This record gives sequence, C-alpha cells and structure tokens, in this order.
Amino acid sequence: MSNPKTASLASVTGRDQFIIAEALATALIALEQLPEARKPTRNMTDMKMLLHSLCSPPEVSIHLTTARWRFIPSARPFGASGQRRHRTDENGRSV
Repeated sequence: MSNPKTASLASVTGRDQFIIAEALATALIALEQLPEARKPTRNMTDMKMLLHSLCSPPEVSIHLTTARWRFIPSARPFGASGQRRHRTDENGRSV
C-alpha cells in the first residue's frame, strides 16, 4: 500500500527497521496470548516472515524475548529485572 512518495523514503526515524521489528515481535507475542479460536494464524505467519526478513536470527530472538518479558514478566531470566541496579560503595554512596 505504498505510494511513490512513501516508497522512496529510506528512513523516517533513522531506526525504522528496529521499530518495525519491535512492533512485529510485540504484536506476535500479544497475539500468542489469545485463545486458539481467536488467533489470526495466517497473519501471524506473515508477521514472522516479515520479522525474519528484517533481522538476523539472533536479532529475531532478542526482539521476541524482549517482547515476552513485557507481557510475561515471570519469563525473565534469574537476575534480570526491569530496573537498573543502583551501585553503591562500601559506605552506601552512589558510584
């Protein structure tokens, strides 16, 4: 559904491929949560093909894992949290 004006744009944000990959991965994980009868399986298959066409297999894995963590926080590996750790020295001062 592109027209000549949008088809010629190389990048809108400078991170288009990353944003699109994140959106596809997030949508896939969200759609996986639906009951089987409501899953748009053909669309999900096409979304997976699009994601794999944009990214290498390790990048696909990272995008899907990140999306899973958003929807299923218990899926985070041990020690991973949504917050950065605040480091302090032996006196409790920020470092």
